[in-house]
Amino acid sequence: MITNLLHPKRFVFKFAHTVQPLQAPGEEREPSRPGKMAELKTNHNRERRTEVTECYFELIDSHLEDLLSGRIDQMFELGDIADRLSISQKHLIRIVKEARGNHPCHFYVQAILEKSKHLIATTRLPISEIAHRLTYDPSNFTKFFKKYVGVTPSKYRDQADPLYMPTSLGQTRDGQ
Repeated sequence: MITNLLHPKRFVFKFAHTVQPLQAPGEEREPSRPGKMAELKTNHNRERRTEVTECYFELIDSHLEDLLSGRIDQMFELGDIADRLSISQKHLIRIVKEARGNHPCHFYVQAILEKSKHLIATTRLPISEIAHRLTYDPSNFTKFFKKYVGVTPSKYRDQADPLYMPTSLGQTRDGQ
């Protein structure tokens, strides 16, 4: 067994994560380049951050679509999203903050607002129905919406572009 370790083509662990081939007697070793390893690790970390961040945004978009279509009836919390991405909630927060500059909840709220603004402006669904689809109590939804948009959902609907308001047949006023 020991003789196998001394064979020039066998590998041994020099450090916990570094595998290097054993040298044959009289052979000179190539100098190690610690900067190269750090560079590879940095690139990998950057790629992983980007991947996690993109997956986060895809997941909240698909989750909100599922909520609005009725396929699911519970809003994810940040911990649920992190579980789906197979990372801790703390790690998710750190990665999204580093990649995009804000807490993941900021982007989650923005996505909810964009979906709700779209439904309010382009459908005749009652505000209470939109609130229920997004798992909000209607009065809490109105407070939430007004806090971030500045007007109530009803006023937002009234101020929406009349060309894109749906008619009774479900088409917009411009015929599309």
